Amino acid sequence: MKEIIESGELLGPSGQPLHKGWSRSMLLSYHRSEVPAWRRLFRLKEWDTCVFGNDDLQVCITIADCGYAGAVTVSVVSLLRRTEMTRTVILPFTFGGMEMTETPDYGDIIFRGKGLSLDLARSPGKRYIRFRMEHFDDVKPLYVNVNLTQSEGDSLCTAAAYPETAGGFCLSQRLLAMPASGVVVYGADRFELESGCMGSYYWGRGVLPRSTSRQWLMGCGNIAGRRIGICVGDDAGFVCVDGKGTRFAPTSIRGIQGLRESNDPSMPVVLRSTDDALNLTLEGAVRCAQSRGLPLLVSVERGLTFGRCSGSVLLDSGERLQIEGMNAMLCDIQAVW
Repeated sequence: MKEIIESGELLGPSGQPLHKGWSRSMLLSYHRSEVPAWRRLFRLKEWDTCVFGNDDLQVCITIADCGYAGAVTVSVVSLLRRTEMTRTVILPFTFGGMEMTETPDYGDIIFRGKGLSLDLARSPGKRYIRFRMEHFDDVKPLYVNVNLTQSEGDSLCTAAAYPETAGGFCLSQRLLAMPASGVVVYGADRFELESGCMGSYYWGRGVLPRSTSRQWLMGCGNIAGRRIGICVGDDAGFVCVDGKGTRFAPTSIRGIQGLRESNDPSMPVVLRSTDDALNLTLEGAVRCAQSRGLPLLVSVERGLTFGRCSGSVLLDSGERLQIEGMNAMLCDIQAVW
């Protein structure tokens, strides 16, 4: 996959992708109106996912508009107690009405309904995450008020095309190792996110194949005072150290099938690039698995495995960076949609 170094339009007049590759910042422009109407209503997927926390608490929030339906999914995990609670609210026939942003760089997502409120707001260098649900687990409320700071440096932006799908494409950006501050209140428990806490943000838009299998991992932490972020997915790996990114050769994720079949988070998952420059193992602690769908029409199986990553990566500078016990989340999705 080539590196994109110039700005341009993502889609042509008929909605076909014009570019494939990756970049260190978002250089391609996406406009929902350039996707043909029938694809926009039934095939276009738009999502924002943020993950943040400390060495115990991890929170993952996803909002998505898939045209015929939208969803808000929130998972709250304790790595130490090995517990989780996940809540999903399905919204039928959204057809773009959730007003997802056309760029990861600016614009806010404001959602109200189904007993919850969610704000994903942006200002230069900041992401503001506000969530409120009075009966998150039918009894206890959940409140989130967290800020993620986008430091200067590289992100991982990818533009993919799917020739087997008419007008198939996926444009995404992953912001890694963003310092996190704020508070999460779950029932009587209050978690302060203070110095050293981090989060990541995944923005994606695309016309995906009807039958889709995707796996990706994001992790972040501090190593000897250095801010480290890791992303593996879409057949590639990327590590960001104090804002400087290193991209790796095609990278595989092994062990997903064992996780799916056993639903046991302790099943080992190995992430390795073809040239062995990236070699990591995820030691899972908690797994959240959900199935959603409509008979004969839509089926989505989504698993989130939270744990810690260890191993090593070879940076562009020639340094072999050792990683031990970094917080990470692995997402695996199998869908017919």
